[in-house]
Amino acid sequence: MKEKELPVNEYVFNSLIIGHARSNDMESAHGVLGVMKTSGLTPSAETYMNLMVGYAEKGDMESLEKVVKECESSDISLQNREYMEVIYALASKGHSQHVSVFIEKLEKVFGYQQDAMNLIYRLINAGCDEVAYQMFETMPVPQNHEGEIAPVGTFFLRQLIRSGLYSVVTIVQYCQKMKREGLNLYAMERCLQFALSMGRPELALPLMRVIVEDGGTVRSHYFWPVFVQCSNEGDKEKLYRTVSEMLALEVPVSLETCREYIMPSLLEKDKDEEPVILRLKESGLSVGSIINGSVAYYLGDNDIVSAAHLCKYLTVYFNAKYIRHLIFKSKEQE
Repeated sequence: MKEKELPVNEYVFNSLIIGHARSNDMESAHGVLGVMKTSGLTPSAETYMNLMVGYAEKGDMESLEKVVKECESSDISLQNREYMEVIYALASKGHSQHVSVFIEKLEKVFGYQQDAMNLIYRLINAGCDEVAYQMFETMPVPQNHEGEIAPVGTFFLRQLIRSGLYSVVTIVQYCQKMKREGLNLYAMERCLQFALSMGRPELALPLMRVIVEDGGTVRSHYFWPVFVQCSNEGDKEKLYRTVSEMLALEVPVSLETCREYIMPSLLEKDKDEEPVILRLKESGLSVGSIINGSVAYYLGDNDIVSAAHLCKYLTVYFNAKYIRHLIFKSKEQE
């Protein structure tokens, strides 16, 4: 490169170290430091970091410790950024047992919270949730003037769900851990909120069960996003199962839930309603709720004929005030 008068700078040597490391030639990677010094360049913290990451990916703690000592003897100051890259390299390559050595070297300086959060996001996305939680535990917990702890860890839980890598069992374990440690008493409810907003019913329904088992409250509208997804997927069987799950958790199926979220996916114009009624009955829904919800849906769709047919089909108690309002509204739209 010198003969061709191409610039030989730190970036070039750093790239050589990375290249040798990726080729599993750590001896040559370390040797680049000597070549660099011979060329009149002083290795920087960035250079040593690239070398350390190479050793970390191999799980070579002995060589890592030697590089750290070499930095100290050369007055090279390694900062949080360098140590965090080493932590990520160790964890992501299956050497999580060594990360504590470098976590202890981290300093709680200005900007630490954001740097730690960014590393936690990367670790969670790499499937390294345990190390991510170790990093989370290093973050200072905010307190008010009375010494009370503000709920923390929401970002951690959100990323667990967003990544799509973790089972509901793992998510519940972290929620319970945060609750036990007094870090976030509403961790489970936050996870349910995230699962619903991200369209993850396979997580939402088990989370609702755990909340109820723990004495919490689950409300009818929590199920609406689940019903919407069933509708979008055209999965009627999942919808029936969701109704059963709702009733098993002793959550009342409101008239609004029937009209807006259940019946639109099940009732079809000019089709016999009896199979739908029978399936909903098998799911545990009362005939009164089924007929009221169906009539309300038809009237809301300005289909008075179908509504009248159902009223004649079965004799049930109607929510007169609500049905009367829908009839008037339906007539106004004619």
